[in-house]
Amino acid sequence: MKTKRISIKFCGGCNSRIDRDQIAAEVKKYLSGNGYAIVYNSLDADFIIAANTIDAIEVSKEQLSRLVSGKVRDYFE
Repeated sequence: MKTKRISIKFCGGCNSRIDRDQIAAEVKKYLSGNGYAIVYNSLDADFIIAANTIDAIEVSKEQLSRLVSGKVRDYFE
């Protein structure tokens, strides 16, 4: 199975309610291994994650990393 590159794109950080480093670490924890490689701020990826919305719906910071990880898995399966 080919490793899929998932890029986490850090925005300008204007939403101070979200700890971007924490969310990125949680997503990396959920997806690392299992055929996924996490990179940062790269357009050379199979899937790019940015901001705090999923399917154009804003989600809470507590749910963001879990829901994003689920969307990535759903996309590739």
